[in-house]
Amino acid sequence: MDIYLIRHTSLDCPKGVCYGHSDIDVSDNFNVELESVKSKLPELDDFVFYSSPLKRCIKLASSLALNGYTADERLKEHNFGDWELKKWSELVYCKCFQKWKYEFINNPSPNGESTAEVYKRCEEFFEELILKDHKKIAIITHSGVIRMIAAKILGMPLDKAFSLGLDYASVSKVNINGQITSIEYINR
Repeated sequence: MDIYLIRHTSLDCPKGVCYGHSDIDVSDNFNVELESVKSKLPELDDFVFYSSPLKRCIKLASSLALNGYTADERLKEHNFGDWELKKWSELVYCKCFQKWKYEFINNPSPNGESTAEVYKRCEEFFEELILKDHKKIAIITHSGVIRMIAAKILGMPLDKAFSLGLDYASVSKVNINGQITSIEYINR
């Protein structure tokens, strides 16, 4: 089973904004980035597609999936709660942000979720997925979700998963061959 983890294309959102769960639209570069994603994938006709239900992923899934896709809530980006759509530079002055910065694995942002909670839902999705009888799967999602899946596969501590660089419109590939799960590449 080959699983392609595809990060959505760039966004129509200023840099430095916390946008996790917010339903932000794609940038004007969408068509160029769509072609870039297509060039990184084998023929699309025998893929099974899954997508985050957020607009930035659905647009890409709709453009790639020849036979439709399944949207799954567990593929959404980290929910930052009260911090959504605020500038990170403003949040650093909040006392709760200072605590969260050092304890983000188990400490959720106000009215949001912790990294451990994001990991749990991503792990649940991945465990269900690998039981299916698919040969090629494409998952259109977010950098946080891709990092959580990589952490699961590699047995990586969650705080280290954020060391993985993931560009917009990047593709990462996971291969499952019997009992062996490996990451072939990240961030192409």
